[in-house]
Parts: sequence; C-alpha cells; structure tokens
Amino acid sequence: MKLVFLDTETTGLNHQQHEIIEIAIIVIEDGVRTLEMEAKIFPKRIQTASSRALEINGYCEEEWAHSAIHWDKNFSLEIRDILKDSMIVGHNPMFDMRFIEAACLRYGVRLPLRPVFDTKCAAYMLGHKRLRMDIIRDNDENMTREGAHRALKDVEDCIYLFNKCFGK
Repeated sequence: MKLVFLDTETTGLNHQQHEIIEIAIIVIEDGVRTLEMEAKIFPKRIQTASSRALEINGYCEEEWAHSAIHWDKNFSLEIRDILKDSMIVGHNPMFDMRFIEAACLRYGVRLPLRPVFDTKCAAYMLGHKRLRMDIIRDNDENMTREGAHRALKDVEDCIYLFNKCFGK
C-alpha cells in the first residue's frame, strides 16, 4: 500500500484567495519511505495573505526569496504523479487538498481522486478529545511543539499518530 503523508502551509484559509507557501510530502510504500519532499513555494499574491497566517507559518520574505520554488505546470504534474495510486494521510487533509487542487488546476492539471485518512481520527482513536495538533502535541509525551506549523514537522507528526494508532 502506498501512503502519501502531506501537509501545506498557506497564506490564509481560503483556497480561492490564498495560496500554498510550503509543502511537505513523505511517501511510505509497504512500510518503507520511498520519497521525502519539502519545498517552500514563492507566493504570487502575497498582498492577499493573512498576516496571522504568515506569522503562524513563520513566513520570512528574505528566506523565501533565497530558497522558494515557483509552483508551475511541471511541479503540478510531479504532485499528480506522487498522489497517483495512493491513500492520502494528513491532519485535516481536505484543507490541504483543496489548496493543492487549486494550485494544480491553475496549470490545467487535474488530480486523481484518492482515498483520504485524517489523523484526527487516529488521535480520537488514541483517546484525544481535542483534536487540534498543538493540543495533541501538548498531551503526548513523545511529541513537541518545536518546529510546529512547518510542513515537514507536521507531516512527521501525522506519521507518528498514524503509526501509534495502527501499531506500526
């Protein structure tokens, strides 16, 4: 089974107005990590960004200017190919998928429909009653908020919750 753990950081909550500024994906196939990708995405419409979202996500114009890539058709095709024949796993992954789909559609790339597993379900199955990731981190001795709200850290925490729930 191919599991695609993913997370995005965005300039706000509205996928039609805001955009992705960071994405992380880890692919696990039959228990083996086969891909790890992390990318800062250069925002095209930073003027529409929520200042609160940028603060939470740690956006720094200088850092992005030196290390961000541009989301384009080739990147959209790469994302599509990664998602093919997989189950998508994340914490509120439909939020992320709305942004990813919107970004890909800007370049005419349609994503395949895939099954989705929300790690909020895993957290609930593990006894957590409040399902915000920061609260889960605060209540699990093996988790920390250090590095939180950066895409790769959030993906690693999703993998942890998934594995803890399913005994891997």
